[in-house]
Order: sequence, then structure tokens, then C-alpha cells
Amino acid sequence: MALAATLSFVSVTSEAATFRVEFAGNTLGTVTYSDDAKIGSGGQVLRTDLNNTPFGLFDGTFEAGSRPDGATAGSTRTRYASKSRSTRKSREISFLIDAGRVKETVVSPVGEMTPLSAPEAVMADVIDPVAAFGRFVRAGRCPEGFNIYDGRRVDQVAPSSFEVSGGLTRCEIKYTVVAGPGH
Repeated sequence: MALAATLSFVSVTSEAATFRVEFAGNTLGTVTYSDDAKIGSGGQVLRTDLNNTPFGLFDGTFEAGSRPDGATAGSTRTRYASKSRSTRKSREISFLIDAGRVKETVVSPVGEMTPLSAPEAVMADVIDPVAAFGRFVRAGRCPEGFNIYDGRRVDQVAPSSFEVSGGLTRCEIKYTVVAGPGH
């Protein structure tokens, strides 16, 4: 599946940046991203509000946070937690990543777990969804490819083309589920 994302890249330090979520020319909702040292010891926050999906099938909210989780300077540990609520279901996920390796994962309800909810089943070199979104916001250009772990699957994001026009950077990306169930 190829997705096209058009973002106006801004300097995000202690302010929130809000983007429209669009599909086939229709606004489905918004995504708000904040990268703030005041949030959970230097964390990042992502909130998605969808209120105009076709037939309301996917209307709901997604809130997630990602923050450093280390008592020592130079630690590479990151703690992620998310809550999603939609017209169809609710789910909470948390996990710990250390140097690109998943160390622990909790998924609730347990019926939402997949084989990729077991840390040892997850490939190396992954980041969480909030850090992934931050790469687009902070990059000022299309970032290099990366792998996203969401507690249930691993997705590969690879830029295929980009253009800069009128202060906007348009990144066309290829988004592929490489391990675990599809969406």
C-alpha cells in the first residue's frame, strides 16, 4: 500500500503542531503532535481525532506518548503507551524499547495480542509510532526509511519520492506491514 503524506514541516519544540487527516479529498479528522521537554521528562505526544470517517466506522481517538526511560545519562530506553477508542473497539498498549529492541510489551485486552506482542518475536531496529511521526515533523524533509513497532505488528516506512513547493514538503511513502497481522 502506498500512502502520500503532505505535511508542512515546522519547528516543533514546546508547541503542538496540528495536521488534517485526509483521504480522497475529504477531511477525516486531525492529528496533533507535541515534542516537549515538559512532557514526561522529554517525551513526545500524539493525538488523533477522527470524526468524519466513511459511515463513522473508524471514528474515535488515539492518544500515545513516548518518553526516555532511563536513570542514567545516555540511556537508549524509550517507554511507549497508547490508548485507542473507536466505534468498534478499545485497546491499550505499552512497551519498552532499548537500542531498537523491544524488551517488554503489554496489550489490553489480551485478546488483541498477536504473536508480535512477544518481544522476542520482534525484529531489531524498531521505533514507536510517536517517534515515527516525529521524524516527519522534525526532519524538514522526507526522512530515511524506518520500521515502526506498535505492540502488534512491524510496519516498514520507506520514502519513494518527495517534492518541495511553496513551503510544503510532500513525501510519498510506501507503508508495508512486514511482520504481524495487517491493519
